[in-house]
Amino acid sequence: MQEQIKHRINKHPPMYTNEHQAMATRFRFQIQTESEETSQAILQEAFTIVDDLELMLSRFIPDSDISRINRLRKNEQLHIEYETWDIIKNAININKNTLGAFNINVGEYMNIFKGAKEGILNAKEVTTALEKAHKIANEGSMYIDPDQPVVYCIKEGIKLDLGAIGKGYALDKVKNFLEEVGVTIYTLEAGDSTILSGENTSPNSSWSYQLTSPSDVKNIELKNASISASGTYWQGAHIFNPRTGKNELKGQFDRVWVCGNNAALSDALSTAFYVMSEDELKKTVNQINDLNWIAYVKDGKIEMLSNINKKQNS
Repeated sequence: MQEQIKHRINKHPPMYTNEHQAMATRFRFQIQTESEETSQAILQEAFTIVDDLELMLSRFIPDSDISRINRLRKNEQLHIEYETWDIIKNAININKNTLGAFNINVGEYMNIFKGAKEGILNAKEVTTALEKAHKIANEGSMYIDPDQPVVYCIKEGIKLDLGAIGKGYALDKVKNFLEEVGVTIYTLEAGDSTILSGENTSPNSSWSYQLTSPSDVKNIELKNASISASGTYWQGAHIFNPRTGKNELKGQFDRVWVCGNNAALSDALSTAFYVMSEDELKKTVNQINDLNWIAYVKDGKIEMLSNINKKQNS
């Protein structure tokens, strides 16, 4: 991430690092084990977990669960993998908790933005296409069985895109794997957006993370938590608000950070909170159990909101 993160711990055993390209981003994993050979074997298995998830969750892979869901016709149903079912249910809960500011029914919007970026659509065409996509998305309907991994299409129009939660979800799955094999000291990074720290069983062990703005700096000690950051929703040029279906030129915050107990949550909330109002953030911060705190840059200053219902997990 652009912010600095440093590990404060006794350097024995040493830390080992490897990187891997997947989900249109660069994953960087750092773990502590007794030997490099052991670490590299564990890291390769961790990257396999990420690759397997991409095969299920990417809408750009024709036979992925998400692509097959997006092709469903009225009254059709589809059995999907547990992980796909799990992440969609998580996304639905986050959508409710953020008053619709987080939404995975944005696949068609992302196609439009891609067309604009590639020069296929001009500004007027983008506006017209977004209005049409918003109408179709709102008319679409899908039912997710709460008891088994089955999706039912009630009315066509749903086009899922998991780009704002999938990478965080992958980090959570890797975390589970690492702890199953006895690795508790690690940092898992997904590009420049999300970092997940390990449990760090030593009481003197933590990760030093720095929040920065042009005129402010805050240092955070991070343990057993995830931080995600968002700037603009699309390539630094536009902010897409799924509640309105419009791309807005500027948000009220320059940057938003979210600290949560899991990376899927922090990843999704950092996207949602960037398009929410300050009043909405203040109301929401205490309503989500696994949310620890929010930070945002407004007028050059870093403001922080902590969840008063739990101890700050950093």
